[in-house]
Amino acid sequence: SDVDFLLVVPQKTRKDRHEIYLKASKALDPHPFPCDIVVRSRSDIPSRIKAGDFFLQDIMITFQGGRCASKQNMAAVN
Repeated sequence: SDVDFLLVVPQKTRKDRHEIYLKASKALDPHPFPCDIVVRSRSDIPSRIKAGDFFLQDIMITFQGGRCASKQNMAAVN
């Protein structure tokens, strides 16, 4: 079991997102536990959810704006 960090950033290039990933990974070094760092641009999230990204689907169903989201709220993202 590990901890997943989702970093949602404004629209950035792939290179920018990779640099953000590296900075986040360095900030967590040494990793006291196994973790994955996922960096996504805000505009990519709806298409990733529609494409079947289970990680993002699970997050959007569980949390939205720091509160539990309903499936109706999830429809607004799609």
